[in-house]
Amino acid sequence: MKKIYHIALFFFVTIISISCRKNSITKDIDNTVPSTGSSADRIKDSLFLYAKQVYLWNESLPSYGVFKPRQYTSAGTDYGNFNKVLFQITRYGINPNTSRPFEYDKDYPNQTKYSFIEDLVANGEIASIPNKYAINANGQANDVGLGYEPVGSSSNFSLYIRFVTPGSPAEKAGIKRGYYFNNINGISFGSNFDNEVNNLNTQLDKNTITIVGKRQDGSDFNITLTQTSYNASPIYKDSIYAVAGKKIGYMAYARFSGFNNSVTAFNRVFNNFANQGVTDLVIDLRYNQGGLISTAEYLINLIGPSRIPNNSTLFTEYYNAKMQSGDVSFLKNQAARDGNGNVIIEEGKVLTLADYSYKSEFYVTRFSKMGSLNNIQNVVFIVSKHTASASELVINALKPYINVKMVGSTTYGKPVGFFPIRIDKYDVYYSMFSVKNARGEGDYFAGLTPDYKIADDLTKQFGDLSETNLALAVSKLTGGSPAIASKKSMMVKGVSMQNSLTSTAPVNDNEFKGMIENRLHK
Repeated sequence: MKKIYHIALFFFVTIISISCRKNSITKDIDNTVPSTGSSADRIKDSLFLYAKQVYLWNESLPSYGVFKPRQYTSAGTDYGNFNKVLFQITRYGINPNTSRPFEYDKDYPNQTKYSFIEDLVANGEIASIPNKYAINANGQANDVGLGYEPVGSSSNFSLYIRFVTPGSPAEKAGIKRGYYFNNINGISFGSNFDNEVNNLNTQLDKNTITIVGKRQDGSDFNITLTQTSYNASPIYKDSIYAVAGKKIGYMAYARFSGFNNSVTAFNRVFNNFANQGVTDLVIDLRYNQGGLISTAEYLINLIGPSRIPNNSTLFTEYYNAKMQSGDVSFLKNQAARDGNGNVIIEEGKVLTLADYSYKSEFYVTRFSKMGSLNNIQNVVFIVSKHTASASELVINALKPYINVKMVGSTTYGKPVGFFPIRIDKYDVYYSMFSVKNARGEGDYFAGLTPDYKIADDLTKQFGDLSETNLALAVSKLTGGSPAIASKKSMMVKGVSMQNSLTSTAPVNDNEFKGMIENRLHK
C-alpha cells in the first residue's frame, strides 16, 4: 500500500542529518575523492557528490576529478566558496532550446536561477525555523513588511512599494502600495543604480529604517519602521465585483504557505465566493514566488469546477533516473521528519530520505474537488516576472480543464522543484524534479507568456478596478473595455514607471522563491 507522508521539507523546518558522516559520504561513489582535507574541503566534496545523485541534470556532471570542487577558494569566505561550487554545478545541464544552462538567469547571469544554499547558523538557526526569509510558511514574520521595485532608468530611478504585508509595521504605519522613496536612513539615492544598490540593500537590511518619499497624491512622508514579529496573512486583498451581469471573485495571494496560514484564508475567501454566486475568477499572483506544493494542490482543487472528474491528473513530478531507480545511497544520511518536525520512526527504525520512492508513478497529483465553489467558467491570472514556481504550477495544471488566461508580463520560469539536503550546517536546495501537466506540458524555463501583455501598475491598490492589470483582466471576462490608467499617472520624475530595472545586484527580496515537495511517498 502506498503511503504518503507530509514531510517537514519547507524553508521553515529543516532536515537534520542522522550524522555528519563526512568520510563515508565522500567514499560512496568515487574512490578518487581524497580521504583527508579540511571541513570546508569535505563540504565542497559533498556538494558535488550529492549533486551526482539528486540534481535533476546529474547525468551532465563530469567526474569528481574533472570538476575538482576543492579548487574554489577565492570567494573570501567558506560560504562564498560553497556557492561558487553550486554555481559551477548549475553550469552543466544545457537547455537545447537556448544552448545555455537550464539554470541560466538572463537578468542575473552570475547567480543560480533555482538552486541555492542556506547557511543555517548565519541565519540564526540550525534546527528549527531559519530566518533567511522574512515570512515563514506558518505566516510568522519578522520584518517591516515591504516589497520594493526600482522603477525608472539607471540614472533616474525611485524605489516603489509594490506590496505591504497585512499585519506588518508598514501597514500599521499607513504605508500603501504605490508610495515611492529616494532616501533611506538619511542617504539619498536614485542617480546611479549599479553603484548605489549594494548600499541600498545594506540600509534596507537594518532592523530600523527611516524612509522619506512621496505618496500617490504627491504629498511627502517621513516614516521610521522597526522590524517586528507578527502574523502575516497571505491574502493581500479579496473582493467580489458585479460587472456586466457577472459575479467576479478577486484574490491577491502572496505565497503558498502552510495549512494553518494559507488554507484557513483560502476557505474564508472561497466560501464567500460560493455564497455570493461567483462564476469567474481573477487570481492575482503577480508577486507570488511559490512555496509548498501541497498548498498549490489545495488551491487548484478549490478553483477547479465540479465538472472536472475526480482523480483526473493535474500534474506529475519527474526526478532523475538515479532517483527513480532508488540508487540514492547519500539520502541515507538525511533523517525524515513529519509535519511537526519530529523524526519519523517505523518499527523502531529512524526513516531516512532513502526510504522513500521517487518514481514518477508515485508523484501524479490528481484532482479532488474542495469547497463549494463548483461552477467556475473562466479564470484570469495576473502575473509578472515575480510569479514563479508553485504559482506557475497552478496555472499550468488548470489549463487542460478550464478556460485559463494570463494578464501581465512573462513569468519567472521555474518548472522545477526541490526539498533540502542537509550538509553540515547548511541546507542545500538542488533542482530535483520537473513538473508537467496532464497534457505533458512543462519546461517553461523562459517563463509563461501572458495572453495579454501589460506592465505592472504600481500607482493603484490591489483590488482597485481602475488598476490596469485588474481592469484588463475583468474586461477579458466581461467583453467590455478596460478602465486603463492614463500614462500621466504612471510617471515618476518624468520617467514611465512601467520601466522597472534589473541589475546584476538586485534590490533585496526577502520572499522565498521555490516549489517545495513536502508529500513524499513510501
